[in-house]
Amino acid sequence: MTGEMMHQEGLRFVGLSDSGVSRWGPPKSFGFLRQVPWLPIADTELLHLSHFCPIGVVLGETGPSVVALTHAFWHPKGSVDAKGGWAAPYMPMALRSLPFRLGAVAGAVEIAPELLAPSEAAFALYDEGGAPGPEFAQALDLLARVRRGALRLTEAAKALLLAEVLVPLQPLREGGHADVWVVSREAMLALPPRKAAALTVISNLGFELAGAALFSQRWLDPTRIEAGTARDRSDEVTLMPIVATIEDTVERLMVMDESELFSFEAFEAAETSTDG
Repeated sequence: MTGEMMHQEGLRFVGLSDSGVSRWGPPKSFGFLRQVPWLPIADTELLHLSHFCPIGVVLGETGPSVVALTHAFWHPKGSVDAKGGWAAPYMPMALRSLPFRLGAVAGAVEIAPELLAPSEAAFALYDEGGAPGPEFAQALDLLARVRRGALRLTEAAKALLLAEVLVPLQPLREGGHADVWVVSREAMLALPPRKAAALTVISNLGFELAGAALFSQRWLDPTRIEAGTARDRSDEVTLMPIVATIEDTVERLMVMDESELFSFEAFEAAETSTDG
């Protein structure tokens, strides 16, 4: 499951075109989130969410995804209040765009019918001309922003993998796959210069992600952090071939440009010959 899609237990998403839905409204309760391990996030909301829930990295078949950990197993304070409301002052864009999410196929939109209350389906999906209604268009814009921001965070998460600063969390269920990781403070403090330089990719987003993730660990149950690093457990995750070539990859990031510098004298000579 990638960070672009909300990871949910017991919540069914279907293709919007096959759902038969013509009117919709946002969910009135987020009580179902108590069963949701994590939510996808965008780079533009990373710092906001680090104030309210732990930030983790999920390693999936298509690569790493940066997520907000919402389940009480990792986040004891929880993200949902007793009445089923989102407890934090800032609500992630993935929640604001419900009951929709983007599908795995480009351009596909999915909907969770169980989140629709027929009596509160106030908005039409499409107007008379077939264009998305204003509320639906706003939800689509939010989904697009999440996808763009999630892709940027994926690149930053790859830099953290290359730097070997991720450690695993205990799986949500006994025997489950340990595919959720967090940043190690000790590993960050021990970073050698070359690996630290690798985190400067995408306008220092690697460092920004690491800092926000460490800051967010005030919400994380520390007993859920396991021993080992991403490299130590490379046989358990599908992305680890990237880490296996860390030395070569970081070396390529740091190669000096040794090409001949621009010669102003040659430029002047060329200009003079042209003028003459």
